[in-house]
Amino acid sequence: MASIRRSLIALAAASACFVSSHSEAETVTWSLASAFGGGAFIEDAKNFAQTVEFLTEGRLKIEVYPAGTLGPAFKVTEMVQNGVAQIGHLWPGFDYGTDKTSVLFAGYPAGPSSEEMLHWIYEGGGLELWQQWRRERFNVVAFPCNNLTKEIFLHSKRPVRTEADFKGLKIRTVGAWAPLVEKLGATPVPLPPAEIYPALERGVVDAAEWAGPYANKVDGLHEVAKYVIVPGIHSTMAVQECVISPEAWNKLSERDQKLFEYATKLLTVGTWLRLGDLDAKTFREFEEKGNEIIDLDPEFIKKIADVGIEWQNELAAQDEWFKRILESQRNYQKLWEGSARYR
Repeated sequence: MASIRRSLIALAAASACFVSSHSEAETVTWSLASAFGGGAFIEDAKNFAQTVEFLTEGRLKIEVYPAGTLGPAFKVTEMVQNGVAQIGHLWPGFDYGTDKTSVLFAGYPAGPSSEEMLHWIYEGGGLELWQQWRRERFNVVAFPCNNLTKEIFLHSKRPVRTEADFKGLKIRTVGAWAPLVEKLGATPVPLPPAEIYPALERGVVDAAEWAGPYANKVDGLHEVAKYVIVPGIHSTMAVQECVISPEAWNKLSERDQKLFEYATKLLTVGTWLRLGDLDAKTFREFEEKGNEIIDLDPEFIKKIADVGIEWQNELAAQDEWFKRILESQRNYQKLWEGSARYR
């Protein structure tokens, strides 16, 4: 946090160069509807709110409401559209039922790595495409608020190595992975984040995918499922998103809009670095505390990737926005081919 605080101070100082007739604007308070009820991700939302308030010198305050307070976890974007909240904080894949393009920012089989995604967003034209799509399809202003690391494939009560082991399992999942789980012979059980731990504990599901090692540890998934299955081929990265009402956004001064953008980029990069460090430490803890780490069979990994690519191509043929964003991501991945030789 010390390094983030130093960055905040530097950005606040740099912001003095922005001239705006609204520099003495009145304080504005936004309600933030989060898709997360607790754990590591609600802390991200609170940290984001504090960062925005700090950079804007208190002109924009954001009150964070956990999932279920203003509405359901899966309805955050809808709450912003309906004026229940000025800003929402969510995993884009929660909008998969409304628009499948959302999952291209949420993590999907055979997708870009978290590092590739981060560079695509800020250097490869990804942010512009993201914002255009959100404005056209949902009429909201959108920014990434966090770049997440590769997920754990499963926290499971049974060992899973092969496709045969996977078949028949009841698996908590949402988004693009849910229909593909079904194609691979298991049963997807869509549950919001707050219900994952009790569902595993009571045996409602046999296994669950949620996030990377650290976030899963905070939610206690390793305590109720002995087996930790890797790698997370089903979701090679994920991004948390902030969606904002255009009406609320347009009321901000140009300067505060720019400072808000600074805050989103700072938190996106900063939390990615923090999670990378915490994930490495947490994965060692899983091993030390008696969890059994299981590596998926290479043949099953290939099968998941093949099913994922087939699914991508099917949706790209049906939806122009999905195709446009997928092609942009794939082209950027090609640019990075062979990067291990020099990185």
